[in-house]
Amino acid sequence: MFRVSANSKQELENLINAKSDGIILALPEFSIRQISFLDPEDLENTVQKIHEHSLLAAVNAMKMLEEDEIEEAEEFLKLCQSAGVDEIYIADEGWIQLARKMDLIDRLIFQPETLMVNSYDAKFYLDQGLKSVSMAHELTLDEILSCASVAGPIEILIQGYYSWMSSRRPLLSNYFEEIKSMNESDQSDPEDLKNKLYENESSDNQLYWIQEQKRAGKLPVIEDSSGTTVYSDEPICSYDEISLLKEHRINRFRIDTLFEDDEYGVRQLALYRNILNQKPIEESHKKGSDHLYSMKTVTRKDQMV
Repeated sequence: MFRVSANSKQELENLINAKSDGIILALPEFSIRQISFLDPEDLENTVQKIHEHSLLAAVNAMKMLEEDEIEEAEEFLKLCQSAGVDEIYIADEGWIQLARKMDLIDRLIFQPETLMVNSYDAKFYLDQGLKSVSMAHELTLDEILSCASVAGPIEILIQGYYSWMSSRRPLLSNYFEEIKSMNESDQSDPEDLKNKLYENESSDNQLYWIQEQKRAGKLPVIEDSSGTTVYSDEPICSYDEISLLKEHRINRFRIDTLFEDDEYGVRQLALYRNILNQKPIEESHKKGSDHLYSMKTVTRKDQMV
């Protein structure tokens, strides 16, 4: 039912002990939008440890594929297959073709971020044999419930920061290069400038924030080898919605722990389980906003005020 991402070894241990139904792991090369990565040599032992507790092991393979990466991607799938990985999260349709050749298509979870917005698309990919599809976080609650009634086994991001904008360009690096070019006398390394941005808040993983002039919230930004991603200024939450989602036969709920501490996933897991079981909850552990569930993100010109 619950899939929770593990962003550190300690968090992985915590999630195993808390018996998260599924744990999402990140590996170098094809896992993106992560801060911590598991050594590929440790994958098999990690999956085995997860299986020993009767839990599912999933892998983030969300990177968009380039033609010259096909052979490496095949090796990546072979690694997942030999290690016994149960689920593989993808965002590029190219993975579907590769997985079909290796008889792995029933382990794929298609998570194309903002693109999965209706039941027809969801059903199309499920009919290809994929295990599940992750719906766009921009959908309202009514739209999600409508999709669930038609498509079948869909997945919802119920907790965590969501991607606001993605680009293949190294936007942070370009920004600091531009700053340097504007000051010809500046002999500093742009990489050093980048490391000083929000130095009181950033970590060794080069996490930065941007802030729009007319908005109070800071938007987290990550730049890696696949490009740049800007995230929401606060996580989405679904405390008031999860019971209704469950009533409509939605049984896959994802919790993303990016930017949070090692106990965050366990705290959120306990919150949602207690809500579903109608048990008391720790109100202080709640975090985020559920405004997207009631806000349409597409407005026609004739609807604008």
